[in-house]
Amino acid sequence: MKKNDCIYCDTGNIINNVCDNPDCDRKNRTLTAFIEGMQIFLKYGYGNNITPIHCEHDELSICLSGENMKDEDIERLDKLGFEYDKEEDYFYSYRWGSC
Repeated sequence: MKKNDCIYCDTGNIINNVCDNPDCDRKNRTLTAFIEGMQIFLKYGYGNNITPIHCEHDELSICLSGENMKDEDIERLDKLGFEYDKEEDYFYSYRWGSC
């Protein structure tokens, strides 16, 4: 193992304390990943303008419909820790949602 190899995914290299592999679990748990998710949500509008984000009982809810989102954005959000509930039409996260 080289000095800069990522111990989480074994394929990426650590650059500025972040793995360069986009699918690495370590990278997907950083604040950078949270901000990337918020930027994806921002592309599709603000949803509920009064309370677009809600956190309760370790679940972070994003009050934004996924009906008009591109499939690749929903897949990326899932990798970043934001799951889509098609029945209720909102996103939620247990990774980011500890109150």
